[in-house]
Amino acid sequence: MPKKGTMAMMLELGKERIADGLSIGIFPQGTRSVPAKGVPLKPFKKGGFILAVECQVPVVPFTLCYPDDFMSSSGPPPGVKIIVHPKVEPGDNVEALMEKVEKTVTAPLIKAKESLPDRRPDAKKQD
Repeated sequence: MPKKGTMAMMLELGKERIADGLSIGIFPQGTRSVPAKGVPLKPFKKGGFILAVECQVPVVPFTLCYPDDFMSSSGPPPGVKIIVHPKVEPGDNVEALMEKVEKTVTAPLIKAKESLPDRRPDAKKQD
């Protein structure tokens, strides 16, 4: 029986799966929200990076680039661009690994979103 607590369960089950030779997919922001210009990205959470460091397995970061209306139910579904980045060796510092992967993943999003209009309700309207 896994230990109680979400983090403890994730680490225990993750270690078991890695020991079985399986790969694990983790979305470290813990959300499905679509980042938009003027709306900050949610910070990454540590769990997956703790797992990578403790098991000494590389992280293969990837970025999903999609338009603001990606989860809209109206109209045809828009396209998605997936960028698979080079693997990152875990080292022994969870914070350093998390920071490196977060910068790698978010850089293409920031670049793509800079060209989009600001759709926040409180954003100033420009003519």
